[in-house]
Amino acid sequence: MEFRQLRSFIALVECENFTLAAQKTYVSQPTISTHLRILEDELQTQLVIRDTKKISLTDRGREFYDFAKRVVGLEDQLKQSWLRKNDCLNLGASTIPSAYLLPRMLPGFLAKSPTTHFVITQADSAAVIDDVRSGIFDVGLVGTRVDDDDLTFTPVAEDRMVLMTPNTPAFAALRASGPLSTEKAREILTSNRFICREEGSASGASALAGIRALGLRIDELTIAATMNSQESINNMVMTGVGLAIASNFAAEEAHLTKGILVFELPVDSTRVFYLVNRRYSKPQPRVEAFISYLAKGYRPSE
Repeated sequence: MEFRQLRSFIALVECENFTLAAQKTYVSQPTISTHLRILEDELQTQLVIRDTKKISLTDRGREFYDFAKRVVGLEDQLKQSWLRKNDCLNLGASTIPSAYLLPRMLPGFLAKSPTTHFVITQADSAAVIDDVRSGIFDVGLVGTRVDDDDLTFTPVAEDRMVLMTPNTPAFAALRASGPLSTEKAREILTSNRFICREEGSASGASALAGIRALGLRIDELTIAATMNSQESINNMVMTGVGLAIASNFAAEEAHLTKGILVFELPVDSTRVFYLVNRRYSKPQPRVEAFISYLAKGYRPSE
């Protein structure tokens, strides 16, 4: 007993005619007859009473019709559910990509792949990488890469770290005076409280790298708070709790509120965002398409 035989039988019952059933199922009329004969032989019972104009069901035929409808309905549900899963892309994203990159990246991809359904979970970069490795996420978007032969990191965007300060008259005058020198940046950082990102954050690691590039150690700064929310850090900076080194994507948006001033760091602060996926596990077509789309749009700075 096969699904195609069940579908032929259902069409025959609903059309009450061999010719119409063949047209509905896009097979020949002899095929409908063959499928019916196979079913009746296998079940050892007559299912249909044949007439010159239309068919009618025996009692066992009506019983079998209900059974066939349920079985075929389950097959259809399974296919639909599986297709929805194939269209579903489980994406883990660290804080900055989730809040600032994905809103810029997804519209173009969804225009090319409108049936894709993203399930997006935000976590720090270390957690996203771990969950990609364990198969929880199909792909991750993170601000760092690690040495792991089981993972592939594809660069998709660049960012730079900047210094954020509150918009006070003193900092406004400093900003108007021109770019920060290394000496001035060191002085500002050591004479003001500082707000850090949590351990595991790629933004936090990049901020720490910027501090080191300025010739400072983190223990030379006065730490006011360690936080896992970039938006909360922005608000803390705005109200004067402390300064922060953060992604330019996050700083740009905060700067537009005029509550925060942004200073370029006098050291190279460029960093790259990556899509990470499992190297030895063939990704779903949607995942491959997503990685390919973002990779094609990447333009590394000189």
